[in-house]
Amino acid sequence: MAVENTCIETPAFGERYARSAAIGAACLAMWTLVVAVIAPSPFPLMSVAGVLFLSHWFRRRALSDAQRRRGVLEDERDAAFLAYGDRLFRSTASVWALALAAALVVPVAREPLLAEHLRLPGTLVLGLIVANFAGHTATAFAYARARR
Repeated sequence: MAVENTCIETPAFGERYARSAAIGAACLAMWTLVVAVIAPSPFPLMSVAGVLFLSHWFRRRALSDAQRRRGVLEDERDAAFLAYGDRLFRSTASVWALALAAALVVPVAREPLLAEHLRLPGTLVLGLIVANFAGHTATAFAYARARR
């Protein structure tokens, strides 16, 4: 019986982190939709904003832990993938902000946004989370394409 000599390449740190962060952003987006847009409340909105504030720190901490354990280093390829995800993040956030601004101009769309006390800030935070999801997903797919 012949054994095929295949090499199973494990995903890079950046791909693993981007995949996990995309899943986390999707879950956070669903949570934010419920507690900050549909039925807005101050404490959940502040806690979601705190998680978003710390998201950059989460990646840096995960990278330093991986470097200590396994000697993981990021190179130019990783920087290119991160830059691609960052561009998509900025584009998505810009489109969300423009769509929200356009919605505020139209009276029919403005009324539901301003009906609840914290719905507009919740919608802004949800836009940041959606942009985060888009950026992390793009980064994970860029790593996966490069692996093939």
